[in-house]
Amino acid sequence: MTVAGGVITLLLWKVVPIFATLFAGLGVDLPLPTKIVIALSNFIGSYFGLLILVSIVGGIFGLKHGTELRKGGLRWIHSS
Repeated sequence: MTVAGGVITLLLWKVVPIFATLFAGLGVDLPLPTKIVIALSNFIGSYFGLLILVSIVGGIFGLKHGTELRKGGLRWIHSS
């Protein structure tokens, strides 16, 4: 799941802006889903550093509070 999120973020950050420039040069009205993807790409491009920071802090928090150290090593806490 993390790899998929990283790949999608990479595509939105690097690939979509290339197509956005191409579409802007055509001067045509784009469908709503395309406009949404381009807006999301612009958001990720503008706040990429902040998104990385939040991801790192969230990952550390999740690992710290979602695991515990017992005899035999690190184990996930399961809530039942």
